[in-house]
Formats: sequence, C-alpha cells, structure tokens
Amino acid sequence: MPEANVSNAGLKVAGASDVCSSPENGPVHVVDLPKEHAEEDAREEDLQRKQRRHKSRVSQARTSIIALKNDIKDKSQKLLKQLSLRTSLMLRHRERRESFSTDENSEDDPYNTNKDGRSSLDAPSQKQDDDRWGDHRRSLGSTSCSGQSTGGRLSNGPFAADERSMREIGPPADDADWVWDDASGYYHNPVSGMYYDGRSGLMGYYRDGQWVHYQPRKSDHRRITASTRINARNSKVQLKKSILQEHAISPVLWFAVVDTSCFFCEEEFAALQYFKKMQGSVILVIPLAVVRELDTLKREEGKKGHDARAGVRFIAEALQSGAMWLRAQQHHEHPANHWRRDSVSCGRPCGR
Repeated sequence: MPEANVSNAGLKVAGASDVCSSPENGPVHVVDLPKEHAEEDAREEDLQRKQRRHKSRVSQARTSIIALKNDIKDKSQKLLKQLSLRTSLMLRHRERRESFSTDENSEDDPYNTNKDGRSSLDAPSQKQDDDRWGDHRRSLGSTSCSGQSTGGRLSNGPFAADERSMREIGPPADDADWVWDDASGYYHNPVSGMYYDGRSGLMGYYRDGQWVHYQPRKSDHRRITASTRINARNSKVQLKKSILQEHAISPVLWFAVVDTSCFFCEEEFAALQYFKKMQGSVILVIPLAVVRELDTLKREEGKKGHDARAGVRFIAEALQSGAMWLRAQQHHEHPANHWRRDSVSCGRPCGR
C-alpha cells in the first residue's frame, strides 16, 4: 500500500523509514499524535493526582476526628465516674450525720433548722453531748450544781475517772519513775513528761486541762540494753601495737660512696645536692682519689673542665661549712659508729 496522508483522522502515517519490526507482532508503524491529545492526557493525569491527594486528606481528617471523639468519650466517662463517686461519698456522709443526730425532730425532718438558723445535722444536740460526757460529769460533779470547782481534773479527757479508782489501779509495774499528780489526776513520769491512764492502759500528755493521746501501752515491751567491758589488756589494737614494737628496726645510717662519673652527669650531680636535707640518715663519702682526679681535670677546657670545677667547688664548700653529711677519706677507711652502717655506690648497695 503506498504512503498516504489521512486527513479525516488528522494522523500522519510514517513512511518506510519509520517502520520498526517486532519479533512477536511483525512490523509496527509509529504514529505521531497531535498536541491537543497530549494536553488532554496531561490534564487527566493532573486531575487524577489531585483526586488522590484529596482522598488522602479526607481519610486523614476522618481518622483524626474519630480519635478526637474517642478521647472525648473517655474523658466524659472518667468525669461521670468521679461524679458518681462524689455523690456516693456525700450520701454516706449524710447518712452518718443523720445516724449521729439524736434530736427528736431529726427522725421526722432531718433538715430541720434550729433557732440559730443552722441545720440540725450541722449542730450537735445537747442530748448527744450529755450522753458523751454525762458519766464523767456525774462522777465528779458539776460546778454549776454543787458550787465546788474541780480544778479541771479528769473532766476534759475521754479517760476520766475518780482519784480513788485510779490510785487502786496504780502506775505501770515495770517502771519506778511514775508518781501521782494531784493537779491532773493521773500518774506522771517526770523523766519523760508523760501521763498514764490506768483504766485504759494508755499514755499521753496532760496540758492546760486537756488530755492528748500518745500511744497504747505495750505490756510485752522490752528495754534493749548493751554493755561493753573496758579493758586495755584485751584490746586487739594494743596487742598489734606491742608486736610491732618488739620487731621494730633500729635507726639505719647509710654511707653513699661517690665516684668521678657522678660529677660529670647533670642529673646525678643534682641528686647529690639533696643529701643536705637527709642529715642524720645518709653520709656522703668522697674518696681522696676522686678529689685528686677532679683537681687534675679542672685545668682542662670545655664541658668536662667546667663540671670538674663545679664538683671541686661543691666539695670545698661542704667541708669548709663543717657539714656532717659529707666526708672525704680513703676508700678503705670505715668510721666507727654505734648505728647500723651500710654503704651504696651510685644508688646500689656495695657492702659494709
């Protein structure tokens, strides 16, 4: 079929040079699409991309909204639980107050108000107060009835009793420091400052007519005591010290013999000057042969002569000052001394 331009479809068919072969389908003709179709394809791809973005954003918003709803639901449930707990506690408290109230009108109307304008639940009745403290007041007598003042003894505490019964019970048996106190009506311990109620077996403090509870008394309480023997003979430290004293070492006197090489080395010559600070433990012995050799070498020039002159000057100054830590003698001489004598040469022991 000859080449032709298709005007109806608006397509241009490639020539023989544009034909490519495929091993599966045979020859394939490449068709060039117009620009309008390419723009439409790009628009469709862009639209699809925007739709995908919109869908992802919508899904993220939905998940965030669901999480927020769950959070609000959990918080509301917690608040409801707290409110229910508070209401139950308030109801229990109200029931307890109603049970403690012994007023006649409280049975019919628990919220009845008194003359002061307060509820009967808020103000304890006089009957309740009489039931609580009436026994103690009847046992001791009231100041308004008898005209005699009790001095505040045993009338303000929950463990009130007359002096006769308290004296019959007596103080704690395991302690001899308790004495009877007429002002308070209790047994008093002047050492610890505490008071003891024999009827209840409790201890506390009694100040300004008020009883302050401390703790229940323990009948099986045991006092822990510890004692040590003071004896210097049985001390292990003293025994160890005596052993060290028996095997102690007597004072040692060291003799350091110096040769000529010590004066030509800067480090060794500097170390010799430290013997001044070790007086009484080290004596520096310089043989006369070393002195004669240094006297011969000091006439030379250079570093060797300089070191020899410094050594001679060091020995002369020490001998003129009368130092006991330096001696110039023959190498075979050993001065008599009552101390232990050892000698070293250049830092190494060389015999006695």
